[in-house]
Amino acid sequence: IILPLSGASGGRGLGAGTISDFVPTPTPTPTPTPTIVSVTDATVIEGAKAVHKITLSGPTTQSASFNLTLLGGTATELDYSANLEYSVDAGATYTSLTSGGSATVPAGLLSFLVKVTTLTDSLVELAETYSLDVLPTTGASGASVKGLGTILNAAPPVTGKNPTQIENAKTAAQGVTNAWVIDAANHALNREIEGYASATSINRGESINFHVNTLDPNFSVSVYRMGWYGGAGSRLMHTSPTLTGAVQPTCDHNVTTHLVECSWANAYTLSVPDTTTDPADTAYWASGYYLAKLTGASGKQSYIIFVLRDDNRASDFLFQSSVTTYATYNQWSDVPNPAYDPTKPITTANSPFLNISSYTPTQARKVSFNRPYQYVYPNTVRIQKGAGFFFEWDNSLVRFMEREGYDVTYNSNVDTHVAGSQLLNHKAFLSTGHDEYWTKAMFDNVEAARNAGVNMAFLGANTAYWQMRFENGNPASGGVANRNVVAYRNKAEAEDPVGIASQLITKKWRDLPAPRPEAALIGI
Repeated sequence: IILPLSGASGGRGLGAGTISDFVPTPTPTPTPTPTIVSVTDATVIEGAKAVHKITLSGPTTQSASFNLTLLGGTATELDYSANLEYSVDAGATYTSLTSGGSATVPAGLLSFLVKVTTLTDSLVELAETYSLDVLPTTGASGASVKGLGTILNAAPPVTGKNPTQIENAKTAAQGVTNAWVIDAANHALNREIEGYASATSINRGESINFHVNTLDPNFSVSVYRMGWYGGAGSRLMHTSPTLTGAVQPTCDHNVTTHLVECSWANAYTLSVPDTTTDPADTAYWASGYYLAKLTGASGKQSYIIFVLRDDNRASDFLFQSSVTTYATYNQWSDVPNPAYDPTKPITTANSPFLNISSYTPTQARKVSFNRPYQYVYPNTVRIQKGAGFFFEWDNSLVRFMEREGYDVTYNSNVDTHVAGSQLLNHKAFLSTGHDEYWTKAMFDNVEAARNAGVNMAFLGANTAYWQMRFENGNPASGGVANRNVVAYRNKAEAEDPVGIASQLITKKWRDLPAPRPEAALIGI
């Protein structure tokens, strides 16, 4: 209201004012910058280019930069080039930069590619690894993420005979012999001498113990490598001095799981040399199946079997011994059989000791490698003579492979369980014999090798039929890892302590809570 008082005249003036609420100008919400979700792993043969894909959490909203750095693992700068390439158009074109440099990614992308060039050399090597480290610097945020690169050895040039051919060309003067044979008359049918090895396999340069139980006051050990050798079948590698015999203590028997596990004293240690790498040298111990023939003072004999690996040789073929099935089928026990009738022939039911395996009426839920091998089936009474199922399942294929000169090394499926990456060092993996019992790690490792391009041959029946688990051995024997096989089989749902919902329950692979049918791996 305005009212004139002096120097002006007239009536009052009236005007209206409007007051509006104050609304502050909103602060713009920043657009989130993407982070790295993953950097894929890559596996290549040396000399090829490994391609890693970097995936972001969302599209770049502006030009973004990423530092790319190669970090050595078992691979070194001699195995890969420091010159990288990256692509922002799905591999249509690539831009070069040096390791440690920055890749520029335009706005609107969810992923880009990086190439690593691997280098060829003349060395025969195991698989080697490096890491590609990707660090966002501008236009993206978060921590760096690494992808693993695996470089496989290229096939060596053909320069002559392979080690298998050279080994089988050796002569009688170098130990080639058929003296590995145990005649029926000398076979320790009544357990006059028997034993087991401290491991299913060892590498060249390692040692293995032989645990021997015998009624004889002394005995000796002759070690043979099994192969073709012009039909003789073996080469004598080592002969022990005369050793003192001993009757070993009774083995532990768990009346619930029927695990029979021995803790026998070590009778003899065999140390395998690796001082020579020349396959033509008589002192060269080639990878293969080995039989230690035990001979007591009475003349009675039996075998202990083991596999010798060569983890540093990238042979064409890796021949796997299916020792977990040896163990589950093994009927040996020293538990007296109250129903034994010595006037009748020895069979599975009529034996001086209870025949305890995964298949006998006294069904074992757990079995151990810490016991001799024995099989008492009608019409095939202990034909293996302590050698597991080598003669029935493996020997013919060993002789064939070596007669034909295939470049082959050997392992056991315990090695496939603990060192699956070794499969990547070979062109082909051979699952042999009756390869029925697999752990999850075995299945995973063989599947990964197949996916990495390793060829596969499954040369037996019932492959990957039952899932099993490993447990450590008896503490009295050192508690060695992977010495006992857990396989509840048809008793699993009622008795396996992991429970029916566990993916590790020891049922058929096809019947697991999340089924992994064996045909998905081995084919139909």
